[in-house]
Amino acid sequence: MMGDQTIQSRDISVADLFKDFYKVPDYQREFAWNQDHVLQFLEDIEKARSDSEEPDEYFIGSIVVCCSNSSKDSNLFELIDGQQRMTTLFLILCALRAHLKSQNEESLSIGKMIRDVSPSNKGRDQERYRLDLQYRDSQEILEKIASGDWRNSNQNESSQNAQATSAENITKAYSQIWDELARLPNTNNSAQIFYDYFDYLNQKIKLIRIETEDVAKALMIFETINDRGVGLDAMDLLKNLLFMKADETDFPKLKSDWEKLIKIIKNMREKPLRFLRYFILSRYDIDELRQDKVYKKILEHRDIKNDYENRPLEFTRKLIEVADAYQNFTKSLDAKENNVPYLENITLFAGKTARQHFILLLAGMHLEPTTFRDLAKAIENLFFVHVVTRQQTNALEGKFSKWANEIRDIKNRKGLKNFLATKIEPAKNELSVRFAEVFERMGENEVRRKYVLRYILGKLSQHIDTKAFAESEEEKRLVEYTKLEIEHIHPQTPSSEAVKEFGECPEGVSSMLGNLTLVEKPINRSLGNKPFSKKKLEYPKSKILLTRAISEKVEVGGSSITRTVKNLENYDKWNHSNVKRRQATLTNLAHKVWDVEESNQPLGSEPVDSSTSKENQTQNNVSDSAPTHIRIFDKTIAVSSWRDAMIKFLVAIYEDDHEALLSLTDKEQREPKIQKSPSPHKALVPTKIGNSGLWINKHKSAAGLRKKCREVERLLGHEECSILTFMSDDQPHNIQT
Repeated sequence: MMGDQTIQSRDISVADLFKDFYKVPDYQREFAWNQDHVLQFLEDIEKARSDSEEPDEYFIGSIVVCCSNSSKDSNLFELIDGQQRMTTLFLILCALRAHLKSQNEESLSIGKMIRDVSPSNKGRDQERYRLDLQYRDSQEILEKIASGDWRNSNQNESSQNAQATSAENITKAYSQIWDELARLPNTNNSAQIFYDYFDYLNQKIKLIRIETEDVAKALMIFETINDRGVGLDAMDLLKNLLFMKADETDFPKLKSDWEKLIKIIKNMREKPLRFLRYFILSRYDIDELRQDKVYKKILEHRDIKNDYENRPLEFTRKLIEVADAYQNFTKSLDAKENNVPYLENITLFAGKTARQHFILLLAGMHLEPTTFRDLAKAIENLFFVHVVTRQQTNALEGKFSKWANEIRDIKNRKGLKNFLATKIEPAKNELSVRFAEVFERMGENEVRRKYVLRYILGKLSQHIDTKAFAESEEEKRLVEYTKLEIEHIHPQTPSSEAVKEFGECPEGVSSMLGNLTLVEKPINRSLGNKPFSKKKLEYPKSKILLTRAISEKVEVGGSSITRTVKNLENYDKWNHSNVKRRQATLTNLAHKVWDVEESNQPLGSEPVDSSTSKENQTQNNVSDSAPTHIRIFDKTIAVSSWRDAMIKFLVAIYEDDHEALLSLTDKEQREPKIQKSPSPHKALVPTKIGNSGLWINKHKSAAGLRKKCREVERLLGHEECSILTFMSDDQPHNIQT
């Protein structure tokens, strides 16, 4: 008995622990230890037991219990925390007894620790097991093991018939414990080894049992012990927190709702912690939230705390409502189960596991269907622009988290329109220069994931078709376009006739976006590696207007079809020049498709610093204009001068690693690797630094390049540094100092 104390704790041996009876309430987390957990537990015990001839006591942690309100029996406790260890200890006792029985030995002591007599509520004696798992499907398995019949039944059948994960885990844990005990060193094949193991387990294994007078206090202690999420994740801790705040009369309803929530999360194959994190970011005024800080935020945030403390049932129902919407989003539906094609589109380029945009979708789940579709469309466009320009995804998630606060307050389409104009559109258009650069050089080599390339070609084709035929994106779903085949207008492995007809073909031209289109499979099969003169007769047979327009003028009187395709150029012949022209056309079309403004910002010269000498100003203005951007491994970085470009390059690539830089320069002197610019724009002939992937604007003066090399020399403190290769449309020039 606990006496007058409300909380009591004491260290207790296994022998004393199993003099009492325990039940695990059905609202508790079920047995979740896998075989690794069980093996580690057994190995720790065996290591402590075999450390010396007189092994020391071994501490295995704590458990939290409270007096059971359903019984007057002072020896019956509800187990609030520690059931993983308790269940495993109970299974060890069962396995020890079974091993002894297999050698015609029987231990009454072990038997009484597994099952014994206690008085019922009416005072009569009743036999029952020391550990009673009350959650669904697990009790039957544990009782079967404790009865001693389990080893005589079909183990595989038991495992296969176990419906719950906990039941399967218990079955596997017992089988593993049996096998590990069978491996104990035993020279004379006697039962003594099992008695010795039981003696150590009984007397030397210790834990702390914390007892409280009611379940609320027990759950509070449980929360305190696990406040850092050790052994449990935030979902488990939140569950117990809700039970701690709820009235006991609400436990059955709360348990049922929680099971429903977990089932939804499991069905959509989502990580519970990510769902909980997105739920918080979408419903509360929080800009950022690290995964390891989720539970701490739940405890500390005023609004979250107010919701679960005062209305735990309503809070759980809100979780279920959001989980239902979340699951709908994974199926490309809105919260009311209306089809939203833009959600399907996102999975086509970002994959089904990309879900950071769900933060914003959850915040806007209350919007009426047409308004929600507008939001989803804007998210698709921004998300794609972000992905294709290779921005960091965590930056996008940060934007979504901040914007969620505004989305929750939007009531109508007008409010959303204002939000899109002030938040999403500026965020998208600030990448317009980079977006144009990407499309100007886009091809299979740059878009390495085929499904992304299919998405891009599909969106371009879908845009033309839907505009021309005045159809919706539901009628012409993008996914149908992505099932088409990618056709190389100039073949990847051209026939001799195609080679002769095309003319000079620099490396990489056949994989450029301007040389690609989508066609139906039968048409693609007939095209093969034929020359354009023969292919152009087949393209008009396609239903895809973007493909048909390659070789014919698509006209249907004054219809919308004609107006839509009037800017699509038709080609009588196919060569490198036309590939670049079509690439430019598709780049312009891409700006319309993803609603990205076409920037007029020059990619070349900038005003000269007033501190620069007149002589240097003249040189810079004429032949040495400063770059505005450099690209390092496909990441665009703004720069203010050549020196700034060099410094940022060195920091990004080498982080002042002089040896690595010298190694690169030596290699460049021995074996220069020079490539032509893929850019179709004459004004953007790049300079490449080594093999780094650095691209900068055209530099007309070799003297200017030598000057920049000397700046790098001074920066590094070396007398010689030859890392620049100048490239023009005509020929490359190695610049050495």
